[in-house]
Formats: sequence, structure tokens, C-alpha cells
Amino acid sequence: MKLQIIGDPVLHSKSPVIQGAMLRALGLDVPYTPHVVRRGELPQYLAWARENGVAGFNATMPHKEDLLPLLDHIDPAARAIGAVNTVCLRDGRWVGFNTDGAGAVAALKSGLGMEPAGLTITLLGAGGAAKAVALALAEAGAERVFVCNRTLERAQALCAQDPLGRLAPAGFDSDTLSGMAGISQLLVNCTNLGMEGCPHQFEDFSFLDALPPHGAVFDLIYHPAETELLAQARRRGLRAMNGLPMLVWQAVLALEQGREAGEDPTGKDASVAAAYEAIRTIPGFGEIDPKAVGFGSTIYANKPGDGSAREQAASCQRVVGAWANIAQEYATKRYRSNCINWGIVPFTMDASAEFPYADGDWVYIPGVRKAVAEGVEDMAAKVIRADGSVCDLALKCAGLTADERLILQEGCLMNYYAAGYGKD
Repeated sequence: MKLQIIGDPVLHSKSPVIQGAMLRALGLDVPYTPHVVRRGELPQYLAWARENGVAGFNATMPHKEDLLPLLDHIDPAARAIGAVNTVCLRDGRWVGFNTDGAGAVAALKSGLGMEPAGLTITLLGAGGAAKAVALALAEAGAERVFVCNRTLERAQALCAQDPLGRLAPAGFDSDTLSGMAGISQLLVNCTNLGMEGCPHQFEDFSFLDALPPHGAVFDLIYHPAETELLAQARRRGLRAMNGLPMLVWQAVLALEQGREAGEDPTGKDASVAAAYEAIRTIPGFGEIDPKAVGFGSTIYANKPGDGSAREQAASCQRVVGAWANIAQEYATKRYRSNCINWGIVPFTMDASAEFPYADGDWVYIPGVRKAVAEGVEDMAAKVIRADGSVCDLALKCAGLTADERLILQEGCLMNYYAAGYGKD
């Protein structure tokens, strides 16, 4: 059995690295390779794949739309989008799916803690990715999705394909973007503006000023890790996330399509934890700024805050911008409170435990946002070493008050006040 990605060109694709690393992390000896298929060669490829043990494949340009009339069955979401990016062989029948939209919705939930249901969303772009994401957001219950595009006719054509009537076309000028952002809780960029190698950029970012203080920005681009759009959003105190979590979820969902169809071609379900662990082994991805991908870095100190006031201040500044602080104990309550006020989760370890880790190692804690919200104190973490190995780590997050949990969920003390908490 084998898995592939097809396209033309395709040899440059990162999918074999991402999917291959994830398969290895799951303990699966399944090859995932690129296969050049030129336009017009799809019928021959499907016949060849069936005879040569290909259990499934991902498709990239120029085949996402051309596959539709050649498959035996197409998932309703893929049919609505008008393109497939994942194909599985089920009982001798080729079944097509599209994981772009579902990957975006899953990334919003895991990376920003946002459920689309009830939200008003400003979405930029009207291309293939925009169509997949917009329809998925509507299906997930978004109250309204404003599809903003320079060519209004393209936005209108996209919105006309929404059976739920939740998509609305809009222009791309500064005043229109500001007006739409002013009544939205989330802005999603589905254009290539700011992408590495793209000569074009947003003319200005004043529309970000219209988003509410608790708003968020989701940029589908992940190269560079932090686009100017995300940088500008962070400067305004907005939550921001790039496209890496969506990339991970697309990979996870693609592997799980076999199970969804009734049979798991890999023998095991793909897991998000394994995907994140695997992606750390991909050359180039290890250098991504953790603040730009939605799951951050950690700082460790034996006894932070121990020393003079100047030393305490310097120690606290060292972790500002990190996602968590891990200590065996906190020398002062003030230091611990400062961490929380900056949105840094204050973990502790057992006093007898060792922390033999180094710069470049990452700590991943599944479900940490939910655990903090629910007041869970004992958490099982994974340390992903720079060499690709994975170790277990037991952490404790004890003694958080209800207000402290809210501060961490909102991102920092300023966001906590901006959201209306702490006014009584």
C-alpha cells in the first residue's frame, strides 16, 4: 500500500515531508511520494494507481477541478466547492474529498479557540481557497461572511454558490474593508498578499483598527511565518494566527478520510499531537516564530523572581511573548502574577524532576486552553526535542483563580479588561 500526491509541478511540494513525517510519528510504514501527472493524464493515472497499490492520494494544481468527472463518488462539501484535494480508494471506487475548508475551521477552533457559529466574519479574496473556507464557515454556522474582493463580480459569483445565504459580496477598498471589519469578530485573509515571493502587499492596514479589541486575524499564509498583516494585527493587540495550523489539520483530515469512508487505509487514526510533533522535524519549519503559529514557546527557570527588584524585572522580561513559563517554584507571587498578566501560563514541576532540555526544544500540551478554562491542575505534556525525539513531561498549573484563568484565556490582562471583565 502507498500514498501519493499528484500534480504538475509537484516535486517541490512539502506534502511528502509533512505527511511522511506524520506517518512515521504514528509508527506507520507507509510510503508517501510525489508523482508527476500532467494535465490530461488523469484517466491513465487512476488506472495505474488502482493496479499498483495506491490507497489514496492528494491532488494539487492542475487537477483539483479536473478530477471531479473522473471519480466514482464525491463528498458533498467537495462538490459544493467544485474541487477535490484528497482521493481515497474504497471498495474499488475512487472517492473524492476537500479538506481545505474543514482544515480552516479546525484550525480556528484549536489555534484561536473560536467557533464560527454566530460570528460575523470578513474574508479577503474570492479564489479557490477563499471559496473552500467561506463555504465551510457558512456551514459551521457563521452568522454572516463578507467576501471582499477587488473584482466584485468574482465575490458575487462565489456568494451565489452558498445554499445557506450566509455569504455576502463586498469590495476591497479601504472604506469597505473598515466597514466590514467594524461589524466582524474575525478577519480571514485568503489572498496571496504578503506571501513570500509575492510582489504585492496591502496598501494600508487601517481596516484592522475597526476590529473589536477581542477580534482576531487568521492569515492562511505560512511563508513567511508572520506576514505584515499579522504583525500589524499584533501591534493593535489583536489575536493572530498564520496558516500553519490549517496546514497541519489538512494533513490530519486527509489521512482520516479513509476512516470517514468506512475504512482507515493507514490502520490508525491520525492525531493532531503527532502532526505537530512531526512538523517539528521538517527542515525550515523549526525556525518559525512560535508566536506566529498559535502554539508558543516556553521558558524554563529553576526559581524565577529570586533576587533584587531589577533582577526580577529582567527575568520577567525574558519570558514576555512566550506561551508558558516552567519553574520548580516561583520565588515571589508578584513574578507569577506578572507572568499571568502577560498571558504566560505559570507551570511548575515536581521539585525532584529534572529538566534536561535546551533552546530549540518545544513543549506541547494537548488541550491546554480547555484545561486552563476548566481549572485542571495536572497536565501531561510532550517535549519535542530539536533532534526530533519526543519525551513525556508532567506539569502542574495549580492555584489559578477564576480571574486568572480568564486573563490567560483572553491572552493578557489588557485583553481581559477590554473584554469587559474586572469592572465590578
